[in-house]
Amino acid sequence: MANLRLSMRRIEKILRLHFEQHRSRRLIAEAVSASPTAVGDYIVRAQAAGPGYPIPEGLGDDALARLQVLRSKA
Repeated sequence: MANLRLSMRRIEKILRLHFEQHRSRRLIAEAVSASPTAVGDYIVRAQAAGPGYPIPEGLGDDALARLQVLRSKA
């Protein structure tokens, strides 16, 4: 199966469910229709990228996507 990127909206939902509601990766995966492994990868990437959660106001989808791309190349 191809590795498809999740939309920023789904990534934000993953982060909200993890950091605010303390849901398990399995429950988050069911909520966003992704694998628990993918959910875990996005949580780890978000923690490494550093903008923190909640996502700072004014940091839009484009800025988050650029930050994620920069971090994955480093």
